Amino acid sequence: MAASSPSDSRFSGYGNSPSPHARSIVDDEPEWLRGFEASKKTKDGEPPKRRGPKPDSKPAATKRQEMNRLAQRTHRERKDQYAQELEWRVLRAKDAYLQLVREKEELKQENREMAQLLQANGISYQSSFPRKPSLSQNGSIYTASSTGSMSGGSSTRAQTVEGSPYTAPLSLNGSNGVVKRASHSPGNPNIFPAYSPAKAASMPSQTPIEPPGFSSQAPIGMAITTDRKASSTSSLAQSRELSSIFKDDQISLDFVLHLEGVCQDHKKMMCVRGTNANPTQLSGHALMHTCPPDQHYRDNPDDDEYHKFPGLPNPELMRLLALSYDLPLSGEMAPVQALQIIRTHERASELTLRDFKALTERLYKYMNCYGFGAVIAEYALREELAKLFDEKDQQRSMALGLNGLVVAVPTASILRPRANGVVNQTTCNGEQYTYQQLAGYGFVPSNARDSYGDTLGGFGSSIAIDQKTWKKLKNGTYTGTLYAIPDRGWNTQGTLNYQNRIHKFSISFTPAPNATLAKPSPPNLFLKYESTTLLTDPTGTPTTGLDADVQGGLAIPGFPLLPAATYTGNGFGQPGSGGHRASLDTEGLVLAKDGSYWISDEYGPYIYHFSASGTLLSAIQPPPAYLPRRNGSISFSANSPPIYDPTRAAVPADPQSGRSNNQGLEGLTISPDGKTLYALLQSALINDGGPDNPNRRQARLLEYDIHNAKKPEYTNEYVVTLPLWTDPTAKKSKQTKVAAQSEIHSLGEGRFFILARDSGSGRGASSTTSIYRHIDIFTLAPNATDIKSPTNDAINGSIASPTGVLKPGIQAATYCSFLDFNVNSELGRFGVHNGGAQDAGLLDEKWESIAVVPVDGKEGKDGEYYVFSLADNDFITQDGYLNGGQYRYADASGFNVDTQALVFQVQVPLNADPLT
Repeated sequence: MAASSPSDSRFSGYGNSPSPHARSIVDDEPEWLRGFEASKKTKDGEPPKRRGPKPDSKPAATKRQEMNRLAQRTHRERKDQYAQELEWRVLRAKDAYLQLVREKEELKQENREMAQLLQANGISYQSSFPRKPSLSQNGSIYTASSTGSMSGGSSTRAQTVEGSPYTAPLSLNGSNGVVKRASHSPGNPNIFPAYSPAKAASMPSQTPIEPPGFSSQAPIGMAITTDRKASSTSSLAQSRELSSIFKDDQISLDFVLHLEGVCQDHKKMMCVRGTNANPTQLSGHALMHTCPPDQHYRDNPDDDEYHKFPGLPNPELMRLLALSYDLPLSGEMAPVQALQIIRTHERASELTLRDFKALTERLYKYMNCYGFGAVIAEYALREELAKLFDEKDQQRSMALGLNGLVVAVPTASILRPRANGVVNQTTCNGEQYTYQQLAGYGFVPSNARDSYGDTLGGFGSSIAIDQKTWKKLKNGTYTGTLYAIPDRGWNTQGTLNYQNRIHKFSISFTPAPNATLAKPSPPNLFLKYESTTLLTDPTGTPTTGLDADVQGGLAIPGFPLLPAATYTGNGFGQPGSGGHRASLDTEGLVLAKDGSYWISDEYGPYIYHFSASGTLLSAIQPPPAYLPRRNGSISFSANSPPIYDPTRAAVPADPQSGRSNNQGLEGLTISPDGKTLYALLQSALINDGGPDNPNRRQARLLEYDIHNAKKPEYTNEYVVTLPLWTDPTAKKSKQTKVAAQSEIHSLGEGRFFILARDSGSGRGASSTTSIYRHIDIFTLAPNATDIKSPTNDAINGSIASPTGVLKPGIQAATYCSFLDFNVNSELGRFGVHNGGAQDAGLLDEKWESIAVVPVDGKEGKDGEYYVFSLADNDFITQDGYLNGGQYRYADASGFNVDTQALVFQVQVPLNADPLT
């Protein structure tokens, strides 16, 4: 049965086409704009392109495709028309300001003459109002400053009145974002004063006269943000102390002027264009800070100082420049907006003059002009900022090595150029591994549903691709079948009686090798939902994701004591007969050659064997050291009580030995010959240093011989020392944390991929910037210690101290850093990112799966493979359904988190065999 169709059309098979009745803001255009379309021409003087498909374009294959093309054309046209309308408004606002300032100057001059006349006739006169400095002593208010200063007082043609009281504009230069009056003199203005509507009366300016159709809004000062800008700029109240470099106005001016330099060869022509006889011909660069009002060129036709900064007084100029915020740039921004993001960055105080100059040069290569002035892509700005701070952090990271472990410092969003055509190369145990490129991206909408009517969420917990189905078609597209397992259902606010299951998807993946940051590829990986297999215990009773009981379990002959949950009602807080079911928090998935499934879980932590139809066949209980205990007894609870009964919490909350809460057998993989299972803890046992950071580094790896699946044999045990990362959001004493692992994948001969990551950063999380999100490598060669022993595996058996230091004589597996998810120069090629805005393109927080297939579509003898990874979205949606579609929910976060998928292209040693 097909899943219900959500509204997001980005994902094939799940979306709806845009409504042809969608209404744009320009539908209600003013009368003076109505004639614009008829006279519109391109920059080359040619008529505009006709509406409709290109003459040589292929006809739409389907009605849906035709409607999508029409919607896209309509969107582009409306966007262009709206941008032109805003340019018109800005142009007219500049003229209105110019006229207003002139009238004010004339009144002031008239008042001065009257005062002189009164004084000449012996009449004493004293104004009851404070006098303010004159803008200009000549006829032109818009004066070009050769020094680039934004103060009229520093211009040779704009003289101030000596001795006049002057009200200083609001300053950004207060520490910790506190707004305060600046120490100001006309010759040294603060070029970016903060503005708030409440302070408007204190600024030496009048409100502009609105041209027809102009919608007045309060000016947005450079340190102020509105709700619609909250995703791209920080508010002044949240900004930290500014670097001392920003106290020099000329540095900020040079930044803006330098980035606007991409328009210098054509800007005067574009600015003058608005002065011709055709009143509907727009300036085209009206939003450029260095483009004056068109009246300026009427009054000064020979002025060639168009590349200089205007000499208006600071408050007047800021009101004009703030209008650039009204242009819908769709991910791009003007240089002054870029400057504001830099100034209000949380680490701006660390910038030196050298840093800032280097950043300016880096940003210049991203500048573009699309006919309305210089702009830069927001992601490019944020990535260059992140790269700059990353370089500074790397200089400090050299001293952070700890026992030879991999240590990650805050790298923010990495923009890493490729070297020799590859992203990264790693040598591990003498063998080379290469991360060649990010090859693909796709996603499933958060409100997609399976054939049982339940939300199709969380299935990035573990995946497996059936190698027999993987094929490369003649057109370069790959197809195959992917199996995915969700964990215990929606559980961000408590657990529910969700029946565990396995989903089946068909894959369609078409590589996009020509994708670039400038021209990113749309999603090129598509997962089509096919079917779902529900899991049951040996008696046919459904399993459940409910938290296991604090004491006891489910006793079934021939099985170890199984974690189980006792529930009332229907297990969803609704009426029902109650029950007692086996509890599973499924995290690892392996496909057996006979079509059955091996699944690892966190409650036990156990390894389960299910038939192809979903019936439990057997269960592997790990050694006693792994089993969680409270008050001297086995206690499978993870302290995750039901959402409808939060009082059912475990006491104590954490087990006193064994696996930590929600830190069970997270990783599961099988050897290439299908005879050996490996299961890895997410982090250390409590008796080995868990559950707290940074002591929970020593994760145990179990090895089982399953050549006889009915009688698995425990053969070996090793330890993997997990990497560390530095959390910049935590207190200094708690910044060092463990990158717990979320999945492993065998490469044969004791080599493994391992997905280790941070937490709390990503789509819908408290932070947007992930620091450590890797597929790394560990190898048991040359001398990893087999720690299997009655002592180590006994109750409370320990291989490490309480602080996580391995006992003498124990050698961990060799660990090597490899593939970084967070390289934004790769992510940006598909329109996604790490760090920055909380938007749909932000990477999900929890990446928890690995599957590997050959690039050649056959056996991978050349060593090149695609590595698939899916995110676990925790079922976070505002349109969620469970219990056969009868239980509806909306996650309290308010987010809709799609299940994202990435495909990496890598090369591994030729003797490796990752096709499990």
